[in-house]
Amino acid sequence: MEKIKIDLSNLDSSFPDTFSQEQIAKGKTSFLKKLSLDAHQFYGGKVQVMPKAGVFGFNWFNVWYTPGVSAVSTTIRDNNDASFDLTSRGNMVAVISDSTRVLGDGDCTPPGGLGVMEGKAFLMKYLGGVDAIPLCIDSKDETGKKLYPIYKATFSGGAIFPVYSFDLGEAIISPKEKTNMPATTIHPVVPKIKIVKLTTVISTPQKIVVNGFSLLTKYETAT
Repeated sequence: MEKIKIDLSNLDSSFPDTFSQEQIAKGKTSFLKKLSLDAHQFYGGKVQVMPKAGVFGFNWFNVWYTPGVSAVSTTIRDNNDASFDLTSRGNMVAVISDSTRVLGDGDCTPPGGLGVMEGKAFLMKYLGGVDAIPLCIDSKDETGKKLYPIYKATFSGGAIFPVYSFDLGEAIISPKEKTNMPATTIHPVVPKIKIVKLTTVISTPQKIVVNGFSLLTKYETAT
């Protein structure tokens, strides 16, 4: 057996030659689950919030916070669309789930889905440069539909991933109505939706991340 490389590229060949493909598949799954637990424990999760602006001296805290930031608040007060350019909202989405359908493990309780939702946020950032906040909600009734509309002023879009107990589809809000402004739109798949159409008028460069789609899901894109 080979020593497993840090990039896991030789994982298949690390099993005994006598193993069948089925045994290798089961062995890989067991190994990856154990490695995932150890790695998540080591890092304390896999996403974090970090400042992206420079602090060139102690007085710059007066620029990023009070009193300077007051100008940002009043500018947005007079023009809400300015929030997409003056705050992180323009590149921030919410990843929402009630954790009742977590991969193939079913209902994992609200915090139990956090690892998967963190994973989706991780992929959005790593593959698409989109900042995402995982939100696992403790709700299995109609109140869940109200969550994203309440918090939508903070986010550019919402990714509401499959839930079992109720349909969150009505809570999907497109981030910007004006097509001449850059936007990050997350169009999720919910159980009752079989065909997802991604349609938008693109007048500026856009970035689209297709994340977590089932192999059985049909989707169409149009520009």
